[in-house]
Amino acid sequence: MLVVRTAANFEWQMPARVVFGLGAIGSIADRTKSLGMTKPMVVTDKGIADTDDFKAAIKKLEAGGTKPLVWPEVKPDPPDTSVHDGVKVYMEGKCDGLIGFGGGSSMDTARGIGCIAMNGGRINDYFAVNEDKLPINSMPPLICIPTTAGTAAEVTNVCVISDTAKQQKFACTDPLLYAKIALLDPALTFSLPQNLTASTGMDALCHAVGGYISNMENPVSDALILYAVELISKNLRRAVYVPDDAEARTNMLLGSVITGLGFGNSFPSLDHSVGHALGAVFHISHGLACTLCLPQCLEFKRPARMEKMAKLAEVFSINTLGMTDEEASRASIEAIEELMFDVGIPTLSEATGGMSEDDVSKVTEKVMSDMCTGCSPRPITAEQVVTEILKKALAE
Repeated sequence: MLVVRTAANFEWQMPARVVFGLGAIGSIADRTKSLGMTKPMVVTDKGIADTDDFKAAIKKLEAGGTKPLVWPEVKPDPPDTSVHDGVKVYMEGKCDGLIGFGGGSSMDTARGIGCIAMNGGRINDYFAVNEDKLPINSMPPLICIPTTAGTAAEVTNVCVISDTAKQQKFACTDPLLYAKIALLDPALTFSLPQNLTASTGMDALCHAVGGYISNMENPVSDALILYAVELISKNLRRAVYVPDDAEARTNMLLGSVITGLGFGNSFPSLDHSVGHALGAVFHISHGLACTLCLPQCLEFKRPARMEKMAKLAEVFSINTLGMTDEEASRASIEAIEELMFDVGIPTLSEATGGMSEDDVSKVTEKVMSDMCTGCSPRPITAEQVVTEILKKALAE
């Protein structure tokens, strides 16, 4: 039985067209032409640009009559400076659309480029934390093509960018930031290295449980997320250790995009705040950074959502017959910790090389100013971030 704690009043938004399946990338030229693009800017990183799958996609675009301009300069945790560099290329190339091809960084960078190209200013002017942020009035057509099963950036309307001056991640969010088409082909994830399969897969799980245990939850997102958690929990181990398992890879990408459809309308909370802060301070990949303190964040939120976390235990195939909600909710966290261990997620100390008191202070400050923190169903103080989250994780 689905546990619903919210009132019946909520809004649901999802304008992107989702095209999913093995071989879906073969339709890239037709999809591009359907949006009126003749010279799309293809935003990606150097690693992706060097793959056979990417080169084949570019050839399909060219054979279909378009003239793609490839910009392989995406940086991890995309900095504002990188977005501004991309805008210059887009404008000088007289492009008429964007294709974000790669992980979340490529898709977020493409969104940022489109935002500035059509609305002017700097990407920092559009951060959601700014009371006087500029409005986004228009966007060029955007296609998102993920090569990882994790971020679900292909179906969200959030663009996360690093402010280089403040050394902190911020988000732009607007209905116009949705991609027109999300083109998902599981075959593009087959060559993803083991460690990235693990960290991006855990990122999908973080999105799922974060959106499920959120004060912005709603019945539709809950239903989607519970199915996504089932897909991820049953397939991540196989995807990590049997990388050419088409069924596991397909189910992971499906779990990731379904999670995106869910948390895009409910919003993740504390684990993502901590992940954004750790990524900014230690330059750890987003998926890994969000996972490092996930058990501690869930334990902190557990008293506020015990019944829902007990439901998660059932989704993890735990026999909860005879368990109280207290016992089942704890079992769900144990199941997540076991999955983290099985796929090789390091401890917080291992990933950061240890954290000094100054590091702890920096991370805490960024957590408290992160927009996701306010989505926690249990409010948190700076002191609790230190004692209940960071120091507990460091002791593991």
